[in-house]
Formats: sequence, C-alpha cells, structure tokens
Amino acid sequence: MTTNQPLNNNSSSDQIKELNNKFFEKNRQLECLQNSQSVFLKNLSQNIRIPLNGIIGMIDVLKMTQLSKEQSEYTEIINKYGDNLIVIVNDILDYSKIISNDLELEEKYFQVNRFIKSIDQSNRLRIEGKGLIFSLTIDENIPAQLFGDEYRIRQIISNLINNSVKFTKEGHITISAKLLQHGSAIQKGIVKVRFSVTDSGYGIAETKQNKIRGELQKPTIDTNISTDGIGLGLSISQALLRLLFSQLEFISNEQDGSTFWFDLDMKFKSSPMLMQEASPTYTGKKLSILLVEDNILNQKFAVATLVRQGHLVVVAENGKIAYEKFLAAPFDLILMDVQMPIMDGVQATINIRSHEKTHQVVKPIKIVAVTAYAMDRDRERCLGAGMDKFLAKPFKPDQLLNIINNLDFD
Repeated sequence: MTTNQPLNNNSSSDQIKELNNKFFEKNRQLECLQNSQSVFLKNLSQNIRIPLNGIIGMIDVLKMTQLSKEQSEYTEIINKYGDNLIVIVNDILDYSKIISNDLELEEKYFQVNRFIKSIDQSNRLRIEGKGLIFSLTIDENIPAQLFGDEYRIRQIISNLINNSVKFTKEGHITISAKLLQHGSAIQKGIVKVRFSVTDSGYGIAETKQNKIRGELQKPTIDTNISTDGIGLGLSISQALLRLLFSQLEFISNEQDGSTFWFDLDMKFKSSPMLMQEASPTYTGKKLSILLVEDNILNQKFAVATLVRQGHLVVVAENGKIAYEKFLAAPFDLILMDVQMPIMDGVQATINIRSHEKTHQVVKPIKIVAVTAYAMDRDRERCLGAGMDKFLAKPFKPDQLLNIINNLDFD
C-alpha cells in the first residue's frame, strides 16, 4: 500500500527559485562568454588589420612602379593572397559583430554598373589564373540603381565565389544577376533580383546536401568548418541574408557542379536599363594633407599613394603632434588614425573642432578617420567627435582616393 505524501508548497517554491537562479546564472555565464569571445575576436581583427594595411598598401604602390613582366606576375600573386587575407579578417570581424548583435546594415542606392565592375575586378584574375573560364551574366532589365547594402551583397557573392574556386578544378565559374519579374511589385517601386554563382566543380553528394541545408537553417551562426558541412564564409553569408530578409539556396549534383543563389527584394531608381557609371566629382585640386599615423609602414603607403596624386603630405605620429601642426600651418585635409599613443585621434579631433568653434572658423577642416577599428560603434564614435568620413583598414589606394575625391573642398 502506497501512502501519498502531502505536497510541501514551501519546498516546491524553494526548488523553483533555486532552478530559476541556476538558469539565470548559466545565462549570465553564457553572455559573458559570448562577450569575451566577441571582444577577443574584435581585438584580433584590429591587430591584424594594422600591419596588413601596410603590406597590402605597399603592394599596390609597388604595382604603380615600372616592373618587369616576371616581377608583375609575382606581385599579382602576392596581391591575390593579400586580398584573400582581407576576406578572412573581415569574416573574423563580422563573426564578432554577429554574436554580439552589433552588425548593422548600411543601405543606400548604389550604381549597378560599378557594383558589377568591382566583382569582375576582384575575381577575374584569380579565377582565370586557375585555368577556369570566368563569366558574368547580367540581366539588362535590372534598374541602374538599386537600394541595399552594396558592401554586404558583394561580400556574400564573394564568399560564394570563394567556395566555387576552392571546389572547381576545371571548367567554369559564372556569376549572374537576374531580374525576377513581378508586375505588381515593380509598380510599387520594388524589383526582385536573383544573384547566383554556378560552377562545374566537384558538386555535393546527395547524402551531404541535407546536412548542409540543416546547418544553413540553424538560427545561430555555425563555425564548424568541415569538408562535409558549411564553412565560416557560408555561415556568415546566411546570417547576413537573414538581415536582408532572404536566405541561401542551392542545387548540386555530384561531379556535375553546384549553383548557390539568393533573392533580394530591392527598391530601385531610373528606368530598367544599366546606365553608365557617374564620373568622379573631384576637381583635381592638389591638397595639403596632414597624415596622422603612428605606424611607419602605413605612413609610407599613404604618403606614396598621396604624393603620386600630386598632394603635399605632412606626417604626425600622434594626436598631440597633429593638433600642434594644425595650429601651426593651414591644411586642406587631415587623415586621422584613431588608436595612437599620447593622444588618440578622437581626442585630437575634439580639440580641433573646439578650436574652430572658439575662433568661429567659417570653413572647418575636413577630417577623415582612417582606422583599424571597423565596428559600427567605432564609426559612430569618430563621426560623433566631428570627423567627416570614415575609412576602415585595410584599404586599397583607390578607396582612399575615392574618399578624398568625394569631399567638398570648395
């Protein structure tokens, strides 16, 4: 015979309270772990960016000099692997942003021609260098300007291309952008565009396809890099696509290649036809530039790039020296590093803007942040201090020049 024991409400309440306390403590520990991991990866990315910027930059400067055919070939190889390093560093930074919920989109209208040209320039050489046929197929009905995060869309496509290059030994890799017609949507100023990457590579065995689809459907980013699963690049791409209200899809046949694609609903401007890229607005004025940079290699890269354009460059090793030089002589532009000894770039900018305000300067000097600190909150901090533009390291010479070209010095 079994005797039922009366329920002790106090005991039950204590147990629930204890379980809740354990749950909250575990949750707190998990958040601390994620935050520390995010901070570590952010710092790792920034510490790699600083020397990488100098290395990549000097390669580009070297390419501007007269080289023999053999030297040009070697330089292009180094440049190709340098670009691969940039992709890896950016993936590390994006991973830290995603796990800390710190990744924000920067959506605006962008020129389709320029977007396609950048994909061609950054991928054709390495694809054809592997002996593969590279082609771009662009629907001529795609509007001239689309609204979206151009950088993130290009990043996703680049990750897909990287996978194709890795798993394609011979044949072709084709990138395409196709307009999926939807009459009612177009009338509302929205088009659906499909971006896809097709290759003739190894393909994916049917037994592995379900596993990959399962990993792509996981709600959180997956960093389990394996030969039969998805790597960090695809995992990050899927996380970015969720922010863009889309997802990654694919079809594949073993030994017969794969196609990965994603669809985006995008606002557009202009008639449905590709228009010519707008010419630069820069007048060609030779500028007096104060370069604030404590890294010698980055100094040499920036000076070489700017002097070749005819600009006059003065170097300051930290924010304190930069402020003193600003007071001593007139400049058209300051390129301001952020993390420096004695006085950082943010404080130097605050001092400069304060001086201008006190002396009622009608035309404040242009200040561009040039920094390895590439998080969105770093950008906001720099702009909030009074800087006009923000350029993250590592960067190419044309990126620096485009920033300068689009500043108003009149």
